[in-house]
Amino acid sequence: MKIFISMGFKGRTDEFIFNRRDSIKEVLDHMFSTYELMDNFVKDIPEVNNESVWCLGDSIRIMSNADIVVFDEDFDEFRGCRIEEKIAKEYGLFRLYL
Repeated sequence: MKIFISMGFKGRTDEFIFNRRDSIKEVLDHMFSTYELMDNFVKDIPEVNNESVWCLGDSIRIMSNADIVVFDEDFDEFRGCRIEEKIAKEYGLFRLYL
């Protein structure tokens, strides 16, 4: 089972993002015996006109292979996460809200 986490990155340090992801993983460990956490942390962004749009597109591409999309508790405060949720709903992806 592949799990995609939708969580806000903008304005957060890498350390915060990885610590938050670890906290979410602890919750998932209690819910599922085995799963694969999909990595949507962008390391190398190519030179583009709009990095945010490129990152969102990459995230959506990764999310397309998910069995479950998990939304972090404050996902609705982030534009990209709100768009990911709309796509997940529109395309019938299984969603889990923390």
